[in-house]
Amino acid sequence: MNISINLAKSAFILWYVLCIMSIDHATAQTNENEYYIVSVSPDETMMAALSTDQTLQILDSQTGDLLYTLEGLEVLSMAVAWRHDSQQIGAASFDGSIRIWCTDRNANPSCVPGALVEQIDVGGFLRALSWNNAEQIASGAEMEGDSFWVWDSNNNFNLVNKDIADVYKISAHPTENKFAVATLEDITILAQPFDFNLYTSRFTRIPDSFAGWTSVAWDDTGNLLAGGMEDGKIYVMNPTTGEFTAEFDGHTSIVHSLAWSPNSHKLASSELTGEIIVWDVTSGEAYRTHNDKEVTANLQIDWTETTGLIFASDTGIVGLGPNTPPIANADNDQTVIDADMNGIQNVVLNASASTDDVVIVDYVWHENGVEIASGIAPQISLSTGVHTFTLTVTDDDGATHTDQIIITVASPTATYTPIPPTLTLVPPTLTPW
Repeated sequence: MNISINLAKSAFILWYVLCIMSIDHATAQTNENEYYIVSVSPDETMMAALSTDQTLQILDSQTGDLLYTLEGLEVLSMAVAWRHDSQQIGAASFDGSIRIWCTDRNANPSCVPGALVEQIDVGGFLRALSWNNAEQIASGAEMEGDSFWVWDSNNNFNLVNKDIADVYKISAHPTENKFAVATLEDITILAQPFDFNLYTSRFTRIPDSFAGWTSVAWDDTGNLLAGGMEDGKIYVMNPTTGEFTAEFDGHTSIVHSLAWSPNSHKLASSELTGEIIVWDVTSGEAYRTHNDKEVTANLQIDWTETTGLIFASDTGIVGLGPNTPPIANADNDQTVIDADMNGIQNVVLNASASTDDVVIVDYVWHENGVEIASGIAPQISLSTGVHTFTLTVTDDDGATHTDQIIITVASPTATYTPIPPTLTLVPPTLTPW
């Protein structure tokens, strides 16, 4: 099943409705047009937001304030990518050009933030862009002929120019000089010299499925890879073993973008209709869904330690914020009586007052460093004496918190009640003389 170039462009025909922009409860500068791409800088201090009028703004990632607007972007663009040191940002456009701007004056005194510093004309309908730690820029297009390029931005020369049709997304490995390239046919992991005939691993189409790959993303460790398909399914893969380790099925149309949580416990996905789903990677369950039918598509979403998950909605750019750790509550200290005086008393522990912003997934109870129970309200048997328990709760993001409770099991107290003597008066017997 092939997706035509018109289908790829349709993501832009159905535009977003946006008037107000908010990030983690902060009010940002507004834009009259609709945003469809958001990307946080590697140092997490800035955020790029691309709107339908091709205004690429750089915002403060914490306050949402507009820092400056980038110059010279006048054609429709489908991807942006930051340099690993946050000093530059690039955009891949429909006219076959990659434009690069300076963004960080502090790191480079000669930088004029927002000024266009370079334009690379590679040709084709560009819709994929990624920048690795070796300062190499990979881009891809949907076209016949040369459609995959790798550009050395340090030395300004083209490293690779390959005829690989239907390139949808490219993701740079977080630490190694590798790119994962998603095409309709497969996801290919390439190391230099980035030759498709010398790939390190490859994931083809799912058996019995005609759907092609439309998105790809490495997690922050580089040990896991996620791929989204045009039928809405998502797969997690182990690049070392070549195995599929998880499957998520919840979308109904093309998966445009994927973003891992910083600890790789969760994965967010966006589809053509604007729906955002956050998945629990371990259980495969969708625990949070953002349905915003006014938004057509988020072509890029992002997730960082500072901002949390961030994406465009009908109310602007939404930052769900970083994870809030849970709060453990092991209940109040208590004393119980060994009523039957056998030296053992059953007690129910109670963690029901523990809280989290999303969900607590694990409750573990320890005494003297030894796990003695798990669950929100386990029943245990205690000997007489004083017991100190530590409750550890873990939320869906792996954050933990502890609380303690002291339970005293006491023997019943013996009570002495004196019994007064019973006096019996016997009348005297009179004996006559």
